[in-house]
Amino acid sequence: MKNVLKIILLCCVFISGISAQFHETIPTSHWIYRTVEKLQTAGYLHRLTSGDQPYTRQQIAEAYIQDREKINQTHNQNILSESARLKNELAQEIGFLSGNTEKEKSGSTMKFALSYDTNLKAGNPQSTSFFRPQLTMSVNNHFSIKYSSVLDQDLGNDPNYTGESWSGFAGYQEQCYISYTSNNVNLLFGRDYVKWGYGKGGRLLISDNSRPFDMLSFKIRSKKISLHAFTSQLDKLEGMQRYLSATRFEINPLKRIYLGFGHAVLYSDTSAINFALSNPMSVSYAIQHNDDTDANTMLYLDFACFFNNRSKFYGELLIDDIQIERKNLGDLTPNEFGFILGFETNDILFGFDGWFEFSQVRNRIYNNKNTTEKYLHRNMCIGHAIGNDFQRFQAEAEKWLREKLRLTGGYFIMRSGEGSVREQVTRPWLNGDYTLQTGYSEKIPFGVVETTQRIYTTIHYEYNSNFQADILTGFEWQNNVGNVEGKTSNGMFLTLHGWIDIDKRF
Repeated sequence: MKNVLKIILLCCVFISGISAQFHETIPTSHWIYRTVEKLQTAGYLHRLTSGDQPYTRQQIAEAYIQDREKINQTHNQNILSESARLKNELAQEIGFLSGNTEKEKSGSTMKFALSYDTNLKAGNPQSTSFFRPQLTMSVNNHFSIKYSSVLDQDLGNDPNYTGESWSGFAGYQEQCYISYTSNNVNLLFGRDYVKWGYGKGGRLLISDNSRPFDMLSFKIRSKKISLHAFTSQLDKLEGMQRYLSATRFEINPLKRIYLGFGHAVLYSDTSAINFALSNPMSVSYAIQHNDDTDANTMLYLDFACFFNNRSKFYGELLIDDIQIERKNLGDLTPNEFGFILGFETNDILFGFDGWFEFSQVRNRIYNNKNTTEKYLHRNMCIGHAIGNDFQRFQAEAEKWLREKLRLTGGYFIMRSGEGSVREQVTRPWLNGDYTLQTGYSEKIPFGVVETTQRIYTTIHYEYNSNFQADILTGFEWQNNVGNVEGKTSNGMFLTLHGWIDIDKRF
């Protein structure tokens, strides 16, 4: 790793440049990704690789500049409002790239930013706060260094949080990396997010549900093909060091059709890294079986089809284990896969945009008989935020009532079984009551099913991209709470959410 870092530094030192660029990546929880997705559904910003996040500020600004004349010609008020907030957020980058601002003579820039979020929930007299200080330095045209951390009062209340708390706050270092970026290549060493796919309620292979990854990441892209591969060191479990390597290809065979293919392998070792399994360009299944090596390996497909400059049909498929042979009782293991299917469109009725999505992840997916090879990082699922053994449907509609005011309404239902990524893998087909002739099957979801339904509405107000607020309210019904037969819970909920983003460039 030390030699790799030296190579990155030497490459960047010998690159000449007369102006600073803005290649810092944007945290994947930022509102700008929702805006980009809506504009892509409307036929814009397809210069961005659709299923591979995070984006850099410059990438989004360049895509916007390329399409802004077409965007300004639309009569869809929702699209104009989303475009305006993106333009406001990236004003400095757009002005710089458009030649409307004086370029820095030093060829470098430094930025300090501070984000503040606050939440107030009905029934809880105290609000919770979230701070994100950031420091970014860009040198020449290609070289970026970024540091950001998180302090969060809510995080310490999460039973799955594995860190320490201080004076009511929990926290961690969020983005700490050095990167080299050119027109078609990005090389990053350090800690950052990775988020693949198109799901709105979650992503199946790599999501931002767990912590950002400490990794070596490589991206290359052309007009029709892109590749993203990374190798990451995860947290230790039971004294074992754990590693994750993953690769995703995306091709654009026809206009507005995108196909993604990927795989991931998570393995553990007492100390040394396994270079064969950590090679993101190799086929991990072949290594696992030919070298008799334990690992948790998964295959992945995704797609997105944009049509009529107003709609998008998308999906994801994750395969953890598929049984082909039936030679012994172990082959009775139910197939382990998950999928997402969704549809999004603009201007459905009365000026509202909308989308709906169905997802299902079977029991035991992401899990593994070896505790150290569960698909977890910092005790959080690397894939879908819910984990496994669930079915989920969500539908939502929204409209900008005014330039600064947006109304959203939605319905959500989820059925969760007794399975969990964190629990020990169960194998009831091995208990002697089943044979190869009788076979074994189980319902989806498995066991006592908890059902949660929710209707909700959100009023969003933003003074500008730096000062925004939400009011979320609705009603929730729950049956078999905690997978306990007959236990119910119903009630209203109300949450007030406000955030401030302040940044200063030097």
